[in-house]
Amino acid sequence: LIFVRELETELFYMESLPSCMSADEEHRLREILQQADAFRKREEMDLMRQPLEGQLMKFTNAFQGWHNRWCVLDPNKGQLRYYLKSECKDQKPRGVLSLVNAEISPSEEDSLIFSVTSAVGEMYKFRAFDIKQKQQWVNRLRTVAADHTERKRKNLKSRAVVKRTTFSDNIYNGTARQVTVFTTLQNLLSSTSEQQNYLTRSIDELPRAVVDNVPVYQDCLAVKSYLQSLLDNLNECFEALKTVEQGVVSSLYAEVSTNGDGSSVDDQQSVVVESNDSYDEEDEQVDDALPVPLPVSIESSNSTISSSNSSGSSVQRRGQKPKKKDTLLTVTSHLKLGTDMTKVALPSVCMRGYSLLEMYSNFFSNSFYFFDIAEKRTADERLISILKWYLSAFYFAFGDDVSHKPYNPVQGETFTCSWVQSVEGTDRRRRIRFHAEQISHRPPTTAIFASSSSGNLFFNATICHKATFMGNSISATCFGDAKLAVSTSDVGDGSNKRWEVYQIGFPSLLARSILTEPWMELGGKFQISCQQTEMSAAVTFHTKPFYFSKLNRVTVEAKTASGHAFCRMQGDWRYAIHIELQNGSTEMIDVPSIGLCSCI
Repeated sequence: LIFVRELETELFYMESLPSCMSADEEHRLREILQQADAFRKREEMDLMRQPLEGQLMKFTNAFQGWHNRWCVLDPNKGQLRYYLKSECKDQKPRGVLSLVNAEISPSEEDSLIFSVTSAVGEMYKFRAFDIKQKQQWVNRLRTVAADHTERKRKNLKSRAVVKRTTFSDNIYNGTARQVTVFTTLQNLLSSTSEQQNYLTRSIDELPRAVVDNVPVYQDCLAVKSYLQSLLDNLNECFEALKTVEQGVVSSLYAEVSTNGDGSSVDDQQSVVVESNDSYDEEDEQVDDALPVPLPVSIESSNSTISSSNSSGSSVQRRGQKPKKKDTLLTVTSHLKLGTDMTKVALPSVCMRGYSLLEMYSNFFSNSFYFFDIAEKRTADERLISILKWYLSAFYFAFGDDVSHKPYNPVQGETFTCSWVQSVEGTDRRRRIRFHAEQISHRPPTTAIFASSSSGNLFFNATICHKATFMGNSISATCFGDAKLAVSTSDVGDGSNKRWEVYQIGFPSLLARSILTEPWMELGGKFQISCQQTEMSAAVTFHTKPFYFSKLNRVTVEAKTASGHAFCRMQGDWRYAIHIELQNGSTEMIDVPSIGLCSCI
């Protein structure tokens, strides 16, 4: 710094006394000053690449508010980690944001807020405590993001240099159209750049009268700056698209060359797995810190990248099952134990043809037992009817296809339907109105409401689920609150009505042997209880032990307010549930034979 100041002082004397120096000396001094300026800029950039940590406020979608978080910028890994407080830095962070291809933008509405937009388009909002702190974080984050984005681009470019061998013609034909698109886009950007340069020169050469008109000249400079920034962003997006495309094509080449038989991509499925290093345990709209697979399949019929679901197709391609297994192997090979699967993009071959919201509606398809709840005269009979409906509903909700999962709804997605049942011997029909909405994306949270047409049954629930990768199985745990309100008339002559509200718990779902022959089971213990009657039922879904035992076992014990058991149930929730009452009478529910009502 002292050296730079001396050079600046000498430049001052040089400008004040130009005749004291020759032209060569002046040129040499200017070169030295330029080198000093470059050295100063390198020093500033090195400072920008240093680790940074401090207190910021972060907006969380789950709680819809700002919360203090201790943020740590790691320039070596290109990550922004945040913790609950500074003392928790030795523990697992609350979230990790990858800065590769990330965009850091100050807010136009609040001078203290800035956002970090990930490569997949998901936004995180932070708020600083003053302008200086905000600008410091924005500058540091932008520098680290630019460094790691450029590093990744160079790595992908080096991997994309593939020697042309006897690859399938479908590979080259499939990418020819994309190459044409990229060429057209590059020509458009070049033309736009020329027009922007012409406009910049025109602004720089404005007459003196326009320059002296301060408001007009300021508007011109604003347009010039905006266009330059816009063009830079477009070029960055174009480079990012080329980088991703090169990674896809090189992976496809490597896949085909490994096959070694010159077969078409229609016979050999290729899967490209990209990774993102972001995750958030608090709420939000981010991916997992562990690699997140993004499946891509190539169809030679149209030479376009597609991820459509082929499970509903009337014609199944030969060898689809081995392809699905290979796809799952590719996906799971990039996951670690404990990965939150709700933040992982699964291949379309693993998906059903409907969303999770529609699956929840199937809990009310066996409407006979649901309507029967309000028709019972005593509290113990109502609790038994609730158990009959709830335990048999799992079979109709999950169905027989356990190798596919429903699509995850997007935030704000809704599903509405009605289950209609005809009353025997009459023209009257009973109806269950169902409505579900996805109210949060991270964590995945669904709000459900269902009611009977008679107005004596109301079901209200908020369900949040989290799926965890466990090697060859996946465990999905449900959290939340479910309430069933029943209008009763068992007081006096039946004219006085009151409400009984039943709290209902959820079991856990476990998908086993996901890489071989998938099968599903329910597990866990929960309660169904009523505060008004003080009755409760302990429900246990038994998981299959390693040796022997049966699948899908469920046991229930219902007790009165005094703790006396008046009903026991046991059996297979997919096939038959046996009921034994206190008076010695027994009953069996043949689950698959339960009549379903129509859905409209």
